[in-house]
Formats: sequence, C-alpha cells, structure tokens
Amino acid sequence: MLLSLSLQRVQAPKCLGVLIDESLNWKNHINLVKAKLSKVASVIYKVSHCIDNSSMRILYCSLFLHHLMYCCEIWVNTYVTNIQCSILIQKRVIRLIHSVNRCDHTNNLFYEYRILKFSDIVELKQFYLCLMPIIMFCHTIFNSCS
Repeated sequence: MLLSLSLQRVQAPKCLGVLIDESLNWKNHINLVKAKLSKVASVIYKVSHCIDNSSMRILYCSLFLHHLMYCCEIWVNTYVTNIQCSILIQKRVIRLIHSVNRCDHTNNLFYEYRILKFSDIVELKQFYLCLMPIIMFCHTIFNSCS
C-alpha cells in the first residue's frame, strides 16, 4: 500500500520502451528486440533483390540499427546467451546488404563498410555513459568561469 493505494504486481512493466522484468535478466525485452530485428531482417531480405547496396544500407540504418542501439548499454548486461541471437541477426542482415554467402565471415564487411558491430555499439554507448558526467562537470566549471 502506498498512500492508501494498492499497487498491482506486474511481470514486466514497460518504462520508456524498455521491458523490465522482476529478475532483471532482461529476457522479455531482449525477446521483444529480437522479434523487431527479425521483422526488419525479413523486410530487408524481401527488398534485397530490388534495390542496390547503398539503399539497403540506408534501410539498415533507419529500420534496424535503432532497435539495437536503444538503451543497449542497460539491457546488454545479461548472459551472453541472451544477446547472442541479436548478434546473429545483425550479421545475417550485414550479409544480406552486401550480397554475400550466408556462411561468409562478417568482420571484413563491418570494417569495409564502416558499420559497428553490436559489441562495438555497446562499448561506445557505455563509454559515452561514463564520460557524460565528466563532460557535464567541465561544462559547469567553464560556464561558472565566464
């Protein structure tokens, strides 16, 4: 009871688009992200025969990438097996974009086309998350000096 209101227990409430489960293993949210990524991957596959690589890259950046990036620095802190499927879907889409065999390695494709792997995206966002308080502190110091 909170202020004479009874609170209802919820399995996985959604807060700012992120599903937070009661054990904080993020499985519900990761499954939601995997479903969205799979839908986008199927769309990219269906149009892969109709459009060129640069247009497919635009589709990747506009439809696929934001699902991977949104709050990934939070929900990626789980077991590797939980996020492995998202990594595999990203690799599958990269292969589709560049019209290579589904068994080809993707390291060169990521490097050649300047696309960040999921693990690199997470590192970058976590670094930015750690760096942001320092930037804000320096900003307040410089503003107070002028």
